[in-house]
Amino acid sequence: MQAAPYLQQISAFDAAAAGLKERDLEVITQTSAPAFRVRLVGKDGGVKLDVGTPMTTDALFALIDAMPMRQDEMSNR
Repeated sequence: MQAAPYLQQISAFDAAAAGLKERDLEVITQTSAPAFRVRLVGKDGGVKLDVGTPMTTDALFALIDAMPMRQDEMSNR
């Protein structure tokens, strides 16, 4: 796996730990993979995002927050 994109993504996730927790995200790393990927898997098990470059947490959170299940979670608070 390419080290620079991985380290960039992990750093972004570390800086946004509260947002990850609020959205019930689990970060899973697979260091034996041949290339860097960011995959977002929904609670329904479907792949919602699959990209080969690091993402900002703002972009990731915006995508998640627009999902119907997340909208329900936010309205029930």
